[in-house]
This record gives sequence, C-alpha cells and structure tokens, in this order.
Amino acid sequence: MQVLNAAGSGAGAGIAWWAHIGGFGAGFLMVKFNSKVPGTGLNKKISRYTARKYTPKLQMIAASSETAGPDLFGNIEISTIESITGAHKLVSIPWGFYKPLYKVKIPPGVKQGTKLKLKGMGKATATGLKGDMYLTVNIKNAI
Repeated sequence: MQVLNAAGSGAGAGIAWWAHIGGFGAGFLMVKFNSKVPGTGLNKKISRYTARKYTPKLQMIAASSETAGPDLFGNIEISTIESITGAHKLVSIPWGFYKPLYKVKIPPGVKQGTKLKLKGMGKATATGLKGDMYLTVNIKNAI
C-alpha cells in the first residue's frame, strides 16, 4: 500500500513514503544478516543488561493432587531479582470454566524449591472443609 502511495503523483506522494519503504527493506535485510553472522562474544556481555528481570505478573497454575487428601500442589516461576526483593503475583487456578484470580506475596529472600501455602485454596472434602494449595517456587536464571 505504501508503494502505491509513494508512486502516486498526488498530494500523498513524497519522500516520507519512500523512507518507510526503505526502513522496512533495511529491517528485513538486517534480520536476515543477523542470523547469518556468527556470534562475536558481544552478545553475552549485552544480554546481561538486556535480559528480562521480572516474570509475568499473572501466572496460570496447573494444580495437581499428589495425595489422596484435599491439598493441591502447583509451581510458580519467579526471577532471581524477585527472589531477592520479593514480589506480588496474580495467579489463576482454573477450576473448569471458573478461573479465579488470587494475589500471592512472594517474600524477600525466598529460595528455589520453597513451598508457599495458600490456605483454603485446595479441594473441598465431604464435610465441607477445604484443603490448602502449596506452590513450589521455581527461580528462573538462578544465580
């Protein structure tokens, strides 16, 4: 569409259209060129500063029942920075078509494999009591 506008002789024709076309072409060539160039070692130095430091605020938890009891178990992923400073996450635990959201506070200094307890978020028993949900902390990019 921009080629048609750039080639036209009306008021819409001009250098700005050709600049957009040139930028698109240059970007396309740079992507192709970048995949062909071997690693120079600079990528490792730069990735330390450009790496994502936080995990998504909203996470979907696939709950499973490891025992016959009413307790449920799942995993939550956090980054190294979040394990040091602590974080607040929203988790969704799907129950069929019902997907409620819960706030989870990750305490500062949490370690890999720590279990966080969400009281009353497990399965209901025949007597009406609810079990607990245990979230195992998985730290991405662990130091």
